[in-house]
Amino acid sequence: MNQFIIWIMYKRFWILFILILSSLFCQSQQIVFYKNYFGGLEMRCWSIDTVHDGGYIIGGNYATDIGNDFLMLKTDSNGNELWRKTNNYLNIHADSSNEGRAIHETPDHGFIICGNITLAGVGLKTYLVKTDSLGNKLWEKFYNLGGSEKADDFLFINDTNFIVASNLISYTQLLFCKSNGDTLKSYKYFPPQGYDILIEHIQKRENNNYILTGHIDTNGVSSSAILFLDSTFIIKNLFINRTYPIFNSISGFCQNNSKININTWRGTINQGSLSNEIFQIDSSLNRQSIHSFPVNFYSSFNSDKYNFIGSLPGLKITAGNMNGDSLWQKFYLEEYSLYGIMTRDKKGDYLIVGSVDEDFTTTAYGFLMKVRDTSVIGINEQVFENKHIKVYPNPSNRKIIFNMESEWMKKMGDISIQIFNSQAKIIETFYRIPNTRIEIELPMPGIYFYSIKNNAKLLSSGRIINY
Repeated sequence: MNQFIIWIMYKRFWILFILILSSLFCQSQQIVFYKNYFGGLEMRCWSIDTVHDGGYIIGGNYATDIGNDFLMLKTDSNGNELWRKTNNYLNIHADSSNEGRAIHETPDHGFIICGNITLAGVGLKTYLVKTDSLGNKLWEKFYNLGGSEKADDFLFINDTNFIVASNLISYTQLLFCKSNGDTLKSYKYFPPQGYDILIEHIQKRENNNYILTGHIDTNGVSSSAILFLDSTFIIKNLFINRTYPIFNSISGFCQNNSKININTWRGTINQGSLSNEIFQIDSSLNRQSIHSFPVNFYSSFNSDKYNFIGSLPGLKITAGNMNGDSLWQKFYLEEYSLYGIMTRDKKGDYLIVGSVDEDFTTTAYGFLMKVRDTSVIGINEQVFENKHIKVYPNPSNRKIIFNMESEWMKKMGDISIQIFNSQAKIIETFYRIPNTRIEIELPMPGIYFYSIKNNAKLLSSGRIINY
């Protein structure tokens, strides 16, 4: 057997051993799985989405001896690779600047990956590929917007349309596209005079409003920025965080009633002085409740309570609340550097996807880790699904529907539903439910839990993500 393969297998054995050992000492935070993906000279994983079949689709780029190509990698619900696509869709010479930055499942269960390619004689351009459920190309689009472009994110706004944020040197252009990638409208957003802008994330909020987050730059100094858009994509407000004029970029945020919780990482990478900061802004865009956490490289923010931070070397995950208290820490040891992004799947588990980097040059391979924090349930109930009960939409936007089969309800007799918040406090209880369908309005964004019982017998339980 090739010595390199033996070395990789030996190293993976010890990584798995350390992960299992560490999980034994911290049962409330469980590693559901940890997977590595190998191939090519370099693999960078930048994005992940939960697929309708319970599996995951990973997007990124894949380096060969002639340059970078887009990567699509499909897994099952346990992170096992089912297939990957790394062919050059445009059939052009690959380039080191080609990157697949964001990937999503489409309403017809295909996929779209969005990123950037370099075309000979044209330069860096925004590029999208639509595939079927097996990764076979259906169409491709690249947009020549009049300069060097960089697209980091896109978002479906309904079943037929999506928006793409493409960054040019002095402004961001938002493309409103049909399902075939054709542009219906476009909107330009200019930062204050003398600044450049880079939008990295798009989120849809209540009442069809949108938030674009990233940073603006001037003379080598970066400040985190948020653009608040209304339902017609017109700017309502612009927030710039100028408190730390070194490097400051938003890595996550969420809304909590009238306030917005923001997480940034700041400092200078080459001097190793990065740190992580949580603060709130009110409706007048004033900063409040500022707290700092140490971080080495990357941070990601989820929900109204839990903050996860990844650092080097290896991976460190920290959970904190909005008072700045550190609730728990967990270390995942690795000989080399782990970095990536974090999100949640539809059951509320944390997905960390990224790359294991040996020397920060051209030797890297992908990883996917799934983490379950059972401590937030407060009661010892795990996700327990029941084929007679449907809970949707999940993730939800304020309202959640419980739909139960009528014949099954007659056999069960009295049924009750309880809704818990992330601190295990009961916020709603429904006894002797008379109807097969019940609609519940959740008070604010965050993670919730439900239990459905017949007297003391548990019939179903699970997590609800409310945006």
